[in-house]
Amino acid sequence: MLTLQNIICLFSMLILGLHSLNVDERVHIFQKPAPDHNEVAVMKLIHLIRGDSNESIATASPQSSTTKSKTVTKRPVDFSRLDVRIGKIIAVQEIATAHNLYVEEVDVGEAVSRTVISGLVNHIPMEDLEKRKVVVVCNLKPRKMRGYVSEGMLLCANADNKIEVLEPPIGSRPGDRVTVAGYNGTADEVLNPKLKIFEKVSPDLRVNEDGVACYKGTPLEVLGKGFIKTETLRNVSIV
Repeated sequence: MLTLQNIICLFSMLILGLHSLNVDERVHIFQKPAPDHNEVAVMKLIHLIRGDSNESIATASPQSSTTKSKTVTKRPVDFSRLDVRIGKIIAVQEIATAHNLYVEEVDVGEAVSRTVISGLVNHIPMEDLEKRKVVVVCNLKPRKMRGYVSEGMLLCANADNKIEVLEPPIGSRPGDRVTVAGYNGTADEVLNPKLKIFEKVSPDLRVNEDGVACYKGTPLEVLGKGFIKTETLRNVSIV
């Protein structure tokens, strides 16, 4: 095993060896560098001093000081990137300065409820939203709207000009996770707006002929409690 002490010894031997050569021999060496064991040892010493990982030290080579290879793992864009939970609307009111917006206080299973703004005034009466359980996307980047900060989005089924909020299964509670079988990745803490992850996932969210909300044909569900559904809409998109 190559230890730090061995590396230092090899480095010292390399320096002493160079001093023992005449000028022409030194020039010849540096004109035609060869990746011998001493050079590798020197590069490993440099990596060690820099505090590089054991893996980078073990694979160090004379070229590694000038050429860096960076491997970036590209995560798939699918439903698992979304943090979707069951929520319960605690209170709702219209925003006075915007005739089509509600501001809702929603319990999503956290210590403090979230503020969510929805453009549902012209589609769903306020009394139909109060105390209602809903499906909420919780990891969108918060945004300021009309003096409020919206911290999520209600998922709804949309057909022409008719909109229905998605209905959680009976027995579900605020904070329950909504999942899709086969998509087991970890949700982003906050979706990066520049990557448009939700915008890429959204076209594959639809309600099927049985009124079940699906992603690429697979139901959205709360494990052990049932599927996410709609009240009346069928074969429509989810927004």
